[in-house]
This record gives sequence, structure tokens and C-alpha cells, in this order.
Amino acid sequence: MKRFMQFHRNPRKLPVVLSVEEVADLMAAVPGPELAYRNAVTMQ
Repeated sequence: MKRFMQFHRNPRKLPVVLSVEEVADLMAAVPGPELAYRNAVTMQ
């Protein structure tokens, strides 16, 4: 019975990685000069 069964695995998707330009645009879009907002964006 085991040889007639087929097991299908879901393909793994790669995570989305931002380019250097996209990260720079994201950091430029952070409002205000306050460090609290920039720290919130850059924290992991």
C-alpha cells in the first residue's frame, strides 16, 4: 500500500529581501528627525 501512496510536499518560498535602494527609500520615508521613529524601523 505504501508504494502506491504519493506524498506531496508544499514548495518552500524564499523570503522577500529588499535591495539597498529600497531600504534607503524606506529610511528616507520615516517621518521626522526623531531617533525614536528611526529606531522603531531599524530594530529587528
